[in-house]
Amino acid sequence: QARDLLVMLEAIDAHGAVTATGKAMAEAGLHPRLAHLLVRARGTPHESLAATLAALLSERDLLRTRDPDMRTRLEALRGHALGADPGALARVRDLARQLQRGTGSKSSGSSSTSSADNDAGMLLAWAYPDRIAQARGSGFRYLLSNGRGALLEQASTLSGAEYLVALDLDDAEGAEARIRLAAPLTLAQLETALSSQ
Repeated sequence: QARDLLVMLEAIDAHGAVTATGKAMAEAGLHPRLAHLLVRARGTPHESLAATLAALLSERDLLRTRDPDMRTRLEALRGHALGADPGALARVRDLARQLQRGTGSKSSGSSSTSSADNDAGMLLAWAYPDRIAQARGSGFRYLLSNGRGALLEQASTLSGAEYLVALDLDDAEGAEARIRLAAPLTLAQLETALSSQ
């Protein structure tokens, strides 16, 4: 499974040889998923958002609520969401700046805005290609790209999204995984993310 994931992340080729992307990922010093996100975003208008997402996923969850929508965490970084841990916010902001400097990006600070937040799912599809999920039936049940069923535990801003990228799954109980953290994306965004791979 680990080898298959590294192939999906373009870190190694089908024969197991390290690719140019894989070498760039190794230099990032992050989990391969997050390193791939940063490498893929280099030179695009999404560099800053990618650094912010990688920082969010590298730290403990900064929200004290059980909101499964990743965009709520982006709003919290801008000071527009209640219930965020101030210490975690500071750590995520610092790490995002460090990651952005590490990419050589010329822009400063976070470019995350409400409109940019809508691209989060597209970027996260680069990091979690095996966890892209399509709605089936009601807005709470999904089928992951690896064939596993998953469901949202509660009504949220993600309810009814046709596609999600499931970032955190809890497989503890039942036949279906529970989606604890995800980002929505449209079919057009999904096609863009996958076509550029």
